[in-house]
Amino acid sequence: MSSLLGLVSCLLHLVILARCQDTSTLQPCVPQDDSGIIEISCKGYKKCDNNLVIEHLCDSSMVFDRDSFQCVDRISSVISCADRGQCNGKADGIYADEADKCETYVRCLGEAIIAHSYCPTKTVFSNAIQTCAFKDSVPPPCGTKTTNGTNTVVG
Repeated sequence: MSSLLGLVSCLLHLVILARCQDTSTLQPCVPQDDSGIIEISCKGYKKCDNNLVIEHLCDSSMVFDRDSFQCVDRISSVISCADRGQCNGKADGIYADEADKCETYVRCLGEAIIAHSYCPTKTVFSNAIQTCAFKDSVPPPCGTKTTNGTNTVVG
């Protein structure tokens, strides 16, 4: 009888532990395209693999380069991924990193960067719509969209 109680107790603990596990990696994958990539950041990337989110991170001394799809030395990266005070004086939220030609964006919390992410290739971050979009649909300084229907070339 006591072994049966022990078994029931063990099973109950397993059920409780299963309900307390971190489910962030069990959420369904929503990739950007057929590559399975969900998000690319300065720290690495997240990819769908068998409908699970798998996170690939670089060593702390390196940054992830979107163009070469490799972890590289910070100096070798095309995008700086540096904290240059982009969140200073800003409310919590997501903002284009204009120093990186808006190809990246930062998530600010308490005036600190909590994430520095890339837009997909050939897109820039739009503060207005809070997502990455093609340059011709984003107003300056990040894009070329104008209100009169013509586009201007931005640096």
